[in-house]
Parts: sequence; structure tokens; C-alpha cells
Amino acid sequence: MKDYHNGDILVNITTKDNNNIIRKENDLYIIKKISLLDIYNNKNIEFIHLDGKKYNINLSNLPQCNYVYAVKDLGMPILNSKNYGYLYITINIEIPELNNNQIIKFNEILNNKFTEDELIKNN
Repeated sequence: MKDYHNGDILVNITTKDNNNIIRKENDLYIIKKISLLDIYNNKNIEFIHLDGKKYNINLSNLPQCNYVYAVKDLGMPILNSKNYGYLYITINIEIPELNNNQIIKFNEILNNKFTEDELIKNN
């Protein structure tokens, strides 16, 4: 073909922001809010990955607030490899505001770990 020359092709790739998942190199980070009731009932964490697939992560034991689960091979593909990065899930526990009677009842559920005076003082 006339008027065309062999040479380099320049490609500009931009990434689309996702409000739910943050990328840092090959790893992905997500923050999931979960209610205290869902944790007590051993509910799984559900989320939709960037590829559109739905995943369920089992809470194997009761997490603390800001607890981070690391899930291997759910991150981004690693260049020149068949491996994937990690997906880090930070758990934020939503704790409802409770009145004094509710706090005392909750303590009973937890086998009276605290005295009534400790509970009301720390509320």
C-alpha cells in the first residue's frame, strides 16, 4: 500500500474508576460494611468482582472492625505470568446505637462478659 510506512503503534490505555474496588499494582482493595447481626449469624460477605462474577467470602471467625481478609488470586493478572494478585477485603462492622436496656440485653447474649456498671459507663 502506498503512503503507509512501517513503524511503532502507540496505544493509550486509561482505566475506569470503580467506587467499590481500588487497584494498587496487582492487588485490589475493597471495604465491606457488615452489620453486627450479620456477623453474629455468620453471614457471608458478597460482592461483585470487576469481571462481573459474584463472590461469597465466608467469615470463618468473628472479625474485628477494620479486620483485613487476604484472598489469593482474586487480584489483577501479573504481567508475564499466569498468576494473579491478592484481593484485600477490609471489614467495617456497623454497630447500631443502643440504649442502656439494649446494651444490657446484648451483654446477656455475650454471657455477661461485663458488669452492668461497666456497660453503662462505657456507653
